[in-house]
Amino acid sequence: MFELHSVPSHESGTPEILSTNDTDSNKQFVNPNDVLISKTNPRLNRTWVVGNVTKHHNIASTEWVGFDSSKHSSSKFLSYVLQTYRIRDYLSHNASGVGGSLTRVKPNIFDDISIGTPPLNEQHRIVTKIEELFSELDKGIESLKTAREQLKVYRQALLKHAFEGKLTEQWRKDTIDKLETADDVQGCTNAAGAGSAGAASLLERIKQEREARYKQQLEDWKAAVKQWEADGKEGKKPAKPKKPGLNLDNIKDLIVALASVYECGFVAQTIDEKLSVVDDQIKGIDLSLSKSEALRQSNSEKSFSGQLVPQDPNDEPASVLLKRIAEEKAEATTKTKKTKVAKKKITRKAN
Repeated sequence: MFELHSVPSHESGTPEILSTNDTDSNKQFVNPNDVLISKTNPRLNRTWVVGNVTKHHNIASTEWVGFDSSKHSSSKFLSYVLQTYRIRDYLSHNASGVGGSLTRVKPNIFDDISIGTPPLNEQHRIVTKIEELFSELDKGIESLKTAREQLKVYRQALLKHAFEGKLTEQWRKDTIDKLETADDVQGCTNAAGAGSAGAASLLERIKQEREARYKQQLEDWKAAVKQWEADGKEGKKPAKPKKPGLNLDNIKDLIVALASVYECGFVAQTIDEKLSVVDDQIKGIDLSLSKSEALRQSNSEKSFSGQLVPQDPNDEPASVLLKRIAEEKAEATTKTKKTKVAKKKITRKAN
């Protein structure tokens, strides 16, 4: 059994559990605390720190480039560095392919990434501060999204009350002496009877409204498809909305309540005023959400330029840390060469 770190499972943060028979394509072995960064569609900036979800061996799809863990550096620190705009823009600029999920970054491009390496203790302080700030930011974003959904519910409730008469209930009490009587306006009409002319008008209006709604759904669908393609075509492709059909038979038995002209005017004016406020609030929330993402990146950039946490003069100098990392890398390279030589000797003996 294996823990598979794949691009589709990245969003959930939990690797897939596969048996040996289910690994039907090339995979690479990875170790706990290795840092993975996706080669596909670098603008999405996907990174993953390999964990220990189970006792199974860790493997990853070839869509990832792996950075080996080191006892001299923090994996979380490296992961956050790789998520900055500086790295994202560099990889996007050097990617090849048509666009979106079809863009790829060649592995050798990652070799040229330059990352400042502060002392290990400072790396841990930076990670702690980033996670603290991101936690507060995530709470704020969640509150904004909740408020946006509540405004959408309020919009629907407002329209529902408007056409149930609840919105103008007090208005009717205040203007009862000015309202038309039942003799002045027909309270309701049957679309299949004498009110056929009114039904035809109603049908035309409903058709127009449905057509406008369908066009909006179509635009939303196109945007969803683009996002689906940008995400590497993960999951099912968004279903295209069906074009609505409507004819007189659909509404021939529909009873339509007709308010007076004065009340219709009041309803329209009230809805316009209230929906205008709702729309402004939703725009404000969307703007705040976009600023939140900018703030997230700003905090990251400050973190890795030494502006977010104080430096400790007692920390090990970065020069000493870099020397030990270089020694560790050289030792690993030597082991790899010896392994290759041993394999060649074994092959020759076999021949």
